[in-house]
Amino acid sequence: MKKYNLSNIMKRAWELVKKAGMTISAGLKKAWKEAKNMTKALEDFLMKNGGKRWTKKNEDGSVAQDRIYINDVERIADVFGFDNPKAYRRTQIYYNYVTDVLVLNMSGTRFNHMKEEFEKRFEDINIR
Repeated sequence: MKKYNLSNIMKRAWELVKKAGMTISAGLKKAWKEAKNMTKALEDFLMKNGGKRWTKKNEDGSVAQDRIYINDVERIADVFGFDNPKAYRRTQIYYNYVTDVLVLNMSGTRFNHMKEEFEKRFEDINIR
């Protein structure tokens, strides 16, 4: 069963109510639709740029972990137009379907500002 971040969906619904003048019902419907489409958009983007799918199942056959991961983010850095894409060869990104979380694994002081930039760029293409 796919889990969604209900807090983000509710925040988005209230944002639509306040800024777009929607009713809470219409805002929730739109927020749910966006959440479901966002997962598909993120999956398409990561797979198109070298992503690999990994699934781990429990003994009873239920899904314990389900991820799309990229161990070499150089290609995505190039797509985003970063100055030195080769600096991201050891950077990892994965999207966890079970928890609906995009994880960027970067370390070191020089990557602190770039992690924020990656998160901003993913939001710019309607991917969280």
